[in-house]
Amino acid sequence: MALHDMPAMINYVLTTTDHSTLSYAGHSEGTMEVFASFSVDHELVKKVSYFGALAPVAYPGHITSPIFDLMTDTYLVLGIGLWLYRERAHTPVGKRQLDATTKWPKSLEIQHAFENGRPHVADR
Repeated sequence: MALHDMPAMINYVLTTTDHSTLSYAGHSEGTMEVFASFSVDHELVKKVSYFGALAPVAYPGHITSPIFDLMTDTYLVLGIGLWLYRERAHTPVGKRQLDATTKWPKSLEIQHAFENGRPHVADR
């Protein structure tokens, strides 16, 4: 959504209205999408003159999701956490590897958000 949907929506509004910038007010997941989009698309930032983040997602501990739970359980059982290479991720090579395999810069931030939402994973 951050890589394709958000830029498409913003560009559509700007093209339709014939404006060069817009104001964006996001709520919950909508704020997370914009934060993610802005982190990878610096040209998109220039198109938003105001960004209001209402109730941004900051702690995913309350999320109930079978997929999220499966990822957590896999991480606890295998100790590698699918793409979450805990020790290697903090090295320059590990960070580049994470960024290349996930095709998403700032993989460590994603890892920390995942772990902080599941304290039993972060303590491992």
